[in-house]
Amino acid sequence: ALGIGRSSPFGALIVGHSAARPRGFTQLCQRVGRALADAAEPALLLAMAHEDLAQQRDRFAAEARTDGLTTLANRVAWHEALDNEQARRERRPRPVVLLAVDVDDLKHTNDTLGHAAGDELLVAIAEVLRSVVRESDLVARIGGDEFAALLIDADPVAAEAVRNRVIGACERWSDPNGLTLRVSVGWAAPLPNETLREAFDRADAAMYAAKRGAA
Repeated sequence: ALGIGRSSPFGALIVGHSAARPRGFTQLCQRVGRALADAAEPALLLAMAHEDLAQQRDRFAAEARTDGLTTLANRVAWHEALDNEQARRERRPRPVVLLAVDVDDLKHTNDTLGHAAGDELLVAIAEVLRSVVRESDLVARIGGDEFAALLIDADPVAAEAVRNRVIGACERWSDPNGLTLRVSVGWAAPLPNETLREAFDRADAAMYAAKRGAA
């Protein structure tokens, strides 16, 4: 076994004889092995550098599509998901439902209790949405107090059930500082010849109608 990296070994080269008969490692064997280990060092260092760069690239790509506060998908990731699903629907459609969710009175909370309290509400609704959808669904924060969900293989009955679970979980949410979590939710299933973005616009309109009705 010969270390790769003389000053600070970071790997090892294992050398063995292919001959079945017992024989020792001569000085020539050791010199050949050492030469192989030294020759392997720059190649391994280059491979490690490429691997580090690939990991950094993947991390930056993930961060660019992640909301920093809630760790949900962000608006960029949401639009990419809609476009990808739209392209898939043109080949082989499947039932989907789009949800629009808005935190009620977030501006009032920010103005009266501070942005830390408002952030607490945003993190709370993110956790609620995660808890009521499946892993195959996508939840995103697409604006300051706006959230969206893409429910895969879901119909209007499932959408209404998810809506009720979200509202119920928010009503049960409690905070030691006395904060309350109230949301408005709207949903829409895409109509024939309607894009997912158009369907989400209808879900958004339904959410605002629900907000006006609760006001």
